[in-house]
Amino acid sequence: MTKVPTIRAKPIAIAFRLLVVLATAALAVSLMAGRAEARTMTREQRIPVPLYSAGAATDGNALFLSQVGFSGPGLVNAFSIPEGSLLRQNSVYPGMLFDLASDRDGRRIFAADTWGIHVYNSDDMSYLAYIDAGASVVAVAYEPKSGLLFAGVRGTTMAGDRAVFVFDPNSGAKVAEIASGAVYATNLAVDSGSGTVLVGEHGRIRIFDGKSLQVKADITTPLAASDSLYAYDGSRIFVAGKRSESVSVLDASTGSTIGSLTLGPASAIALDARERTLWISHRAPGAACDTIAMSCPYVVSKVTARNLRVVYTGSTSLLDYPYPQYHHITTIGRRAVFTAFRSQEAVIL
Repeated sequence: MTKVPTIRAKPIAIAFRLLVVLATAALAVSLMAGRAEARTMTREQRIPVPLYSAGAATDGNALFLSQVGFSGPGLVNAFSIPEGSLLRQNSVYPGMLFDLASDRDGRRIFAADTWGIHVYNSDDMSYLAYIDAGASVVAVAYEPKSGLLFAGVRGTTMAGDRAVFVFDPNSGAKVAEIASGAVYATNLAVDSGSGTVLVGEHGRIRIFDGKSLQVKADITTPLAASDSLYAYDGSRIFVAGKRSESVSVLDASTGSTIGSLTLGPASAIALDARERTLWISHRAPGAACDTIAMSCPYVVSKVTARNLRVVYTGSTSLLDYPYPQYHHITTIGRRAVFTAFRSQEAVIL
């Protein structure tokens, strides 16, 4: 019987072939990632919304926007997402509608104005009640475990001090003041998992139990300022600033800085806890502001909440003031909707 000779590959040849295989695999993964990124970016779209939209909320399906009417009536509008069609609306006069919030089941929409909070049925936008705050309400937040409504107000004294009032939205009764006389106590964030409410003041962040209203954490930090934006998941506080270039993460119990990311001056921040994703609107990188029109382009970046890694930055920009006040990012399912005060369009990512 003839013996078939065994051919043994040289070590160098084996190593070369292995490198070729690895390089091919890496290229395939890169191409797949690129295609996935392209698919993500092609989902970005614009929908028409009213000019001077100041507040945003959702019932999990629709996008609700409050429109400042200035000399005319204000509007609360409901839009379908992602179609962008107007579903229903209601008006109120005078029309200085600012922030919005929705309750536990998304059945009620709370719209803040210069002296109180209008309550609407989100199903048909019928008017339910009015909560008289006795001061200009610029921020509202609903805590689902306690069922209480938190309102950041300003102008409670001649000096223009800020405060946070707590209301029972069912009766309209004022339950408490938890941050009376604070300088900038109008920045609010809620973690529905722990049932706690974050109140941003000047140089300090305080976290309250949403039911007992007892202070759970008292953090002194220079990151807390009038232009600070907050997202909060119960253990971490995500802070962005309209004048700063970075987004920072703080430990909610100690206040120590865990990490930071440089993006550019921010205008809104939202946390999708289920997807473990941060959505941040900020100045478009490398884009110049128009000094004559006093407007700057803003875009939205998707960032991982765990390690602050930028997943992608949107390509569609909205123009607004260099120092914007009423920008909002509203998460609906796995999508985010960015609205700006001076834009008649919203960006869906």
